[in-house]
Amino acid sequence: MRRIDPSIGDNSLRVLAKTLKTKDNKIDVPTLLTNLCGKDFETVDYRNKVFNMIYTQVHPLKESRLKRLLEESDPLNDGKVEASALKIALIKVTNDIDQDMLERFVRFLDKDTKGKIDYISFLEKMSDVSNKDHNPFKSVV
Repeated sequence: MRRIDPSIGDNSLRVLAKTLKTKDNKIDVPTLLTNLCGKDFETVDYRNKVFNMIYTQVHPLKESRLKRLLEESDPLNDGKVEASALKIALIKVTNDIDQDMLERFVRFLDKDTKGKIDYISFLEKMSDVSNKDHNPFKSVV
């Protein structure tokens, strides 16, 4: 790691490893390299920051509106929407988040083979941000 960036200290490496670890305690090499060498918006830190900004603006009053907008964009009722539909819904329920920021954020979300985003899973992940006893998305899921 220090050969890639000699300025990285031990604490920075620990935080980076903790942030990038998957559920099975492994780090995906392309993700690691993107976080070390990529642009700011390609990093996990940036995506988490945008995710928290969205959560802050949606909780507690706009979660039902976001859910309704996503359901309206889901003609098959399969819990999946196009990335553009999620971006439009997020633009409608947030105020101070730049549209380019939201577009980059949505671009890096997991998509299925048809390019659709599982918005139920998105809402579940968003619920992990909050205290489990005070979970505004529990009723959504």
